[in-house]
Amino acid sequence: MALYVFPTTTFKPSSSASCEVGIAGEAIAVGDALYRDSTTSKWYLSDANGAAAKQTVEGMAATASGADGCRIVVCRTDDALDTGATTTQVMALGDILVLSATPGKLQPAPADSGSKSIVVALANTATQMKLVLKAGSAV
Repeated sequence: MALYVFPTTTFKPSSSASCEVGIAGEAIAVGDALYRDSTTSKWYLSDANGAAAKQTVEGMAATASGADGCRIVVCRTDDALDTGATTTQVMALGDILVLSATPGKLQPAPADSGSKSIVVALANTATQMKLVLKAGSAV
């Protein structure tokens, strides 16, 4: 199943977004699904096949991080998150995005990411380019 890849130059939270600045614990790309480590408070890539803590999604990266210790902006909720005009997987109105077995990446539901994976609903599409992001809760 194709993974969603969001262009860095066009991934833009709306004025109603709930975002915060944090510290990355590893290299992170714009649009990656993230969780915050409860011990270090750093942000890491969520992973449907990872340990239980990694199987949660608490936000999406609005900025990239080159390595551990870099500042990052994390978008936690947004009713009109602009993902850009193109993705490797074209989104259709009403699509549900779920966490994939590739760390940080999303795919269309239902998740087909391996026998150990779980479905983590992160967002649904409002248009072909905009998401309704509700990290940490059902969409």
